[in-house]
Amino acid sequence: MNKLVLACIGCLSLSLVSSTCLAEETTSTPAKDQAASDRAVHVTEAETNKAIDKLISQAKQGLPQVKERYVKGLLKEQNFFITTPIFDSAKNQEHVFVKVLAWQGDKLTGVIGSKVNLKGPQQGDKIEVNESDVEDWTIINKDGSQEGNLVGNYLSSLKH
Repeated sequence: MNKLVLACIGCLSLSLVSSTCLAEETTSTPAKDQAASDRAVHVTEAETNKAIDKLISQAKQGLPQVKERYVKGLLKEQNFFITTPIFDSAKNQEHVFVKVLAWQGDKLTGVIGSKVNLKGPQQGDKIEVNESDVEDWTIINKDGSQEGNLVGNYLSSLKH
């Protein structure tokens, strides 16, 4: 069974790969267009997957309110990221952060903000994401504080 691995250099990305570790978001203040960097944390697969599944569900429940804010232009002064899976040709999966540029109907367009370990779409590439594929969201305010990022916050809470 696959493990979740948070693999980030400069931005957050969540990868589903065979591994025994998860990474933890640091609490440093992110740069304007970036989320914080990560470090490795070892946890069991079952407890982590259960917790992350619950957090993804919570993030999806909050997405309509975030969409309303976005559509009304309330997020123009912040950086708005979503977390979504991407796949390579062998169906390997990696979760990446995407800086949202547009949200029309149920489609989000953005730029991959994470370092990508798969072959295929890479950091800086523009992609379109179905709203139903959004697994988490993060709003980074001007002062560096964050809203959302439920999965990242959970991983930050893990002990070594």
